[in-house]
Amino acid sequence: MFLALFVCLFKGEMLDRIEANVEDAVDYAEKAKHNVKGARELQKKARKKKVLICILVAVLVLILILFIQSMVCHFTPIC
Repeated sequence: MFLALFVCLFKGEMLDRIEANVEDAVDYAEKAKHNVKGARELQKKARKKKVLICILVAVLVLILILFIQSMVCHFTPIC
């Protein structure tokens, strides 16, 4: 009888652990889903910043080229 009671208690404790682990897994999955959404938003923002920086650099390079060309044409009779 003691052995049967022990086995019954052991199974109940084991089932409680399994249930707790499943609940923890569900919580972790929800947190992961939220983190993935946040990461996607950050990735979008980073991509926009990269595009704006590339455009800004291209404009600055163009301005620099035009400035250098005007200086060369101003001081030399090549143009």
